[in-house]
Amino acid sequence: MPAIRPYKLVLFLIGLSLWIAGCTHTIEMVEEADITEQKSARYIFLGHTYDWKNANGNRVDPRIEAIDRLAYDGIWLGGDLCGSTTRFHATLTYLDGLFDLSSNNTHWAVGNHDVKQGNLNWISDFTKRPLYYTKSTDGVTYLVINTTIYTADYGGTCQETESQYQLIQQTLDTIQHSNHLVLLMHHMIWGDCESDMNAERAANSNGNWISLRCEPGFQFSKSVYPRLVEIQERGVQVKVISGDGGQYGKKYHYVAPSGIEFFISGINNSFDMSNENLVKKFNTNPDSILIFEHNLIDQSLRPKFIRVEEL
Repeated sequence: MPAIRPYKLVLFLIGLSLWIAGCTHTIEMVEEADITEQKSARYIFLGHTYDWKNANGNRVDPRIEAIDRLAYDGIWLGGDLCGSTTRFHATLTYLDGLFDLSSNNTHWAVGNHDVKQGNLNWISDFTKRPLYYTKSTDGVTYLVINTTIYTADYGGTCQETESQYQLIQQTLDTIQHSNHLVLLMHHMIWGDCESDMNAERAANSNGNWISLRCEPGFQFSKSVYPRLVEIQERGVQVKVISGDGGQYGKKYHYVAPSGIEFFISGINNSFDMSNENLVKKFNTNPDSILIFEHNLIDQSLRPKFIRVEEL
């Protein structure tokens, strides 16, 4: 076998290196495309979903029943699921069939219609969680707040109120590695955080006055919001979402100077439209649902409102 001349060997090795580099680049591009396609998630937020026409208070709006749950990677429930959620145990079984209540990807911030009949243990039995808690997954920390704890419908004790307040503060103290902090609640208790929010026009009720402890002076705007601004400025994207909407406003989205985003989303149009009193009282524009698109690669979490009928 004749000897290979040195310059030919050099040319051969250079050509081989370029060929390998080209192949490697192609493989990386294909893998990156595959990862991008797979690494995304879609979440749906549903608030004030009860069916006005259901006398027993044990059904959600038929349009919500028709939504394909499997089309979403997470279901965020903003409370008032049924008119009387805990009147009948079978209602929880029904809701579990719709929303898979014990799933790690389902989060339920209870509303006054969920707790006014008592039997709160039924909710925890199905969710396998307390009525306020925190959980982190996929770069998102969820802080689920029970705003009914401050209302007559629930009748919470000072011990419960203090326990929830300490959970909120502990979460804000320890959040480090998440890209997003999502606060889920039913009532709008944050409408005075900024002077131009005008959230009272969109919410079914105004809870700005609520003190988060059994002593005055601990409203959300005073005891929680400044901490959220600090967290936002550290690079954690904060989103505050309330589900007590739909009666007077169909969608609400406010971006604070710090970049914190506030939302109110709920539906209401299942009532009898022939009832002139209710038609005059409520906003009868099309109901909207809040959807979030989560890119798990760049960790963007983008909101959009979609009309219920479009789902």
